[in-house]
Amino acid sequence: MQVNRNLIEKTYINNVCFNQNYELILISTDLGFEIFTTYPLKSLRKNRLGHNINLIESYYNTNLIFLSGDFLDEPENFNKVVIVYDDYKEKIVGRIINEFNILNIKVSKEYVVFCDKKNIYCYDFHNLELLNKYEYYENDLNINFRLSVYMNNYLTTIIEDNKISIINLDNNSVKILSSNKNPIQYFNLSKDGQFLATTSGGDKIKIFDVKNTLLIRILKRGSISCNIKSINFNINNSKIIVSSDLSTIHIFLNFKEYDYKISKPMLNKIAKYFDYNLCNYDFSYNRINFKNGDKFVCILNDKFIILELIPECKIYLGEICDFENKNINISDELNLENYEYYFKKKNEDKSNIEEESEVKLDSIWNLKMIKKI
Repeated sequence: MQVNRNLIEKTYINNVCFNQNYELILISTDLGFEIFTTYPLKSLRKNRLGHNINLIESYYNTNLIFLSGDFLDEPENFNKVVIVYDDYKEKIVGRIINEFNILNIKVSKEYVVFCDKKNIYCYDFHNLELLNKYEYYENDLNINFRLSVYMNNYLTTIIEDNKISIINLDNNSVKILSSNKNPIQYFNLSKDGQFLATTSGGDKIKIFDVKNTLLIRILKRGSISCNIKSINFNINNSKIIVSSDLSTIHIFLNFKEYDYKISKPMLNKIAKYFDYNLCNYDFSYNRINFKNGDKFVCILNDKFIILELIPECKIYLGEICDFENKNINISDELNLENYEYYFKKKNEDKSNIEEESEVKLDSIWNLKMIKKI
């Protein structure tokens, strides 16, 4: 009997993210989740839990997966619970129930951090006990917080439209960074918490030293304003990759441009488009061109990974080039067959009940490398 492929039910993607070291791609769907390796590009684990999974985050390369969704089987509680799922034992081993819809989940070696529309909650990873709660600036762009995952335990969050709070979770000390005159459109923290990148209009990206809260570099993405979709540092912070809703993805070196000597002919070619002092900006030395925007990107060693969800669901892999300002190409791609992406409407929370978040810990963590599964 032949199967009509047009009748095959689509799996809808709710969220896509990289794990802490960019070695895994985590995809949450309306039926469960799937995990891919970034190099080589292949599916590692597919789990159909039968639940609508909204957010997903892994604990590095282990079997612990942090999820939000409809685990309580109650529509009014959709996306108000953080589930800790052991993908080796295939069972739920911990949960945190929140009063409001959960918008973001991030995990470091010591902390589990998530937020709703008003507050950020920091829990101890080892026992799921609440340590601190922080208010943040509610905004239309839904930018809330970032968490460093190696060396420093920094939490960065927006507290005004152009100010970012840098919180040391180990001692709860706070620094305030004023990043732009205009409202912040996007920001991200390097994995070790050493650098912070911010942008207002998408044409420029400012890089700050987190420890000293000093501006150290301005990256020039282009002359046209855009919506930045992702800014990611590689693990050792030597490169920065930027994607937007325009067609070009840019890769920058994270040091001054005269260190890698852009040629004068190239500077002259660029200069006619901009009316500023070129010495004050750094330019991308690698570019990847697509027909459309809306890409999420990262750098793993000497390779870049691109996630495309619109119009197709694909993962791309390519080699970073040592030559300045050269357009580089895709070397490999993986089609996510029968996947479709859509933005789920957020349920408005009309509850005014103020209760403490319930925490339940079912077992002691038993960490195994997920690649052994």
